[in-house]
Amino acid sequence: MREIARTKNVTRLQQAYQQVKNRASDEHGLILVYGPPGYGKTTAVGELFVRENGVLVTCYPGWTQKALLETLLAEFRREAKGSNADKMKVLIDVVADQGRPIFVDEAGFAIGDSRMVETLRLIHDVSGQPVVLVGMSDFNKSRENIDIKIRKFPQYADRISQWVPFAPADLADLKIVAKAVCPVAIADDLAQRLLDRSKGNIRRIRAGLSEVTREAKANQLASMSLSQWGEKRKFMFEEGWNG
Repeated sequence: MREIARTKNVTRLQQAYQQVKNRASDEHGLILVYGPPGYGKTTAVGELFVRENGVLVTCYPGWTQKALLETLLAEFRREAKGSNADKMKVLIDVVADQGRPIFVDEAGFAIGDSRMVETLRLIHDVSGQPVVLVGMSDFNKSRENIDIKIRKFPQYADRISQWVPFAPADLADLKIVAKAVCPVAIADDLAQRLLDRSKGNIRRIRAGLSEVTREAKANQLASMSLSQWGEKRKFMFEEGWNG
């Protein structure tokens, strides 16, 4: 896995998980990670999943309770025949026995189905293991926001002890990312331009830093300023870019 830049979002997620991991036995252990695409949620959760020896599943449109149960069982290298209730019992036993947390990416596809919501709730309640849900929320289109969807299930929302929104990167975050992935020193004026044009989207920031690196290497430069980059030059992710 590529190096993780310790931005505020990443640090917030790791602190939230540690609080859940160290919680008292009678406290809930659900975490909701949400935010717009490109903000680094999947990468940050992926690193945490590997570090904690977790089990990661990705939900898809049209999934059912059966699909969720069978996928989780497959990740634990277990099989269970019979009804969904039979599969649930086997799954809860193996989760509790192995002591491994559950990570659910694209969890918005599960939240829309009450049976899948109940499945995840029971896994958490009975096994006692942390469950980390990851979903989209653009903070504008409320119909799609997982944090709004989940509040329709109070019995589930009340069990979420850590709500972790992934916010746009700021200039300090951009510099942390640049230090982690870019061998070229980025001047403050160019860093600010990249931040403004990317709107704090980590995916776009990384793409912009790759462009800056290629330009610097092509011109044998150890650093790059806005004037060297070009005052009117666009990044590839920008509308109207023409190369």
